[in-house]
Order: sequence, then C-alpha cells, then structure tokens
Amino acid sequence: MTSASNHSFKEQDFHIPIAFAFDKNYLIPAGACLYSLLESIAKANKKIRYTLHVLVVGLNEEDRAKLNQIAEPFKEFAVLEIKDIEPFLDAIPNPFDEDFTKRF
Repeated sequence: MTSASNHSFKEQDFHIPIAFAFDKNYLIPAGACLYSLLESIAKANKKIRYTLHVLVVGLNEEDRAKLNQIAEPFKEFAVLEIKDIEPFLDAIPNPFDEDFTKRF
C-alpha cells in the first residue's frame, strides 16, 4: 500500500468532467453559471483540464453559439460539449396521465 506522500501528483494529468442539464427556458441562467464557473476556475488553477458536458433540450444553433462564445476565452483549460438529449427524453415512457402533466 502506498501512502499519499509517496504518490506523484501531476496537476496537468488531472481531468474533471462537469455536467449541466437545462432547456431553452434556462439558457440565460445556465450561461451565467457556466461563465461564473469558468471564471472561478481560471483564477484558481489552469493546469487542471475540464470538460463541461452540457445536456440540453430545445436550443437552436444561435443558442449553442452563445454558449460556445462564453466558453471560448477559457479554451486553454476547458472544453464545452453540447449534447441535445431531447430524443433520449422522448424515448422514456411517461408514467403520468395527461391531466396530471398539464398542471406543470
């Protein structure tokens, strides 16, 4: 068993994945959250690499471009991957009847 003091720590080898999920209604707050996160990371440690997995529903190309524009200044240490999950969500059976879901 090796102790922590014997372990060779290389920050540049670290990768941290982070996931966000939202729809078009939360585009502006999500953009603010992404920017705040990236700005904080930039101040803390640029040696660690981050992949931001953004799972979205209902975003058009202009919306995606805005998110990419937010991440552009931070591309030295962060990658933004936007994935439309609407087809996945459509495949999940809804256990609630229509009257119930209309309330939301």
